[in-house]
Amino acid sequence: MKLNFNLILLMIFILGINASAQTISLDIKKVNGSDQSISLSSIRKINFSGSGLIINYMTGNIDSVEFSTIKLVAFSSITALNSPQLNTNLVAYPNPTSNYVFLKNLDFNSSKVAIYSISGCKIADLPVSNNYIDISNLSRGIYLLKINNRVLKISKQ
Repeated sequence: MKLNFNLILLMIFILGINASAQTISLDIKKVNGSDQSISLSSIRKINFSGSGLIINYMTGNIDSVEFSTIKLVAFSSITALNSPQLNTNLVAYPNPTSNYVFLKNLDFNSSKVAIYSISGCKIADLPVSNNYIDISNLSRGIYLLKINNRVLKISKQ
């Protein structure tokens, strides 16, 4: 499945990032614990291939990140007054799953989770009950969970 830059623009809109007077970066946290932060101003195009994220830089270089190695993808902004840290403590498990997704270290104010398909279409807003959501009615596939401006990837079996 090949997606285009419109998905990235949708994700920026969803996350409520204001580009004025801020440096915006694409932050990739990997399963092995390593982090990659890329300034959006250095990226020409971002594509999704069948098995990974393809990043085309303004310099002409191309980088590929396999989906299986990605734990979290988020857009972050840094201003002179504020340097927000990516919350690495929020965890969705088990992953992959078939019926329920438990949310560890969920913010107290979280009452629902927005579910998006990998193509960026909003599927549902699901209520959080006892730190879990019921995804038994979703088809098999990869989904993005948006929780308090954080995005987590899950796989439904």
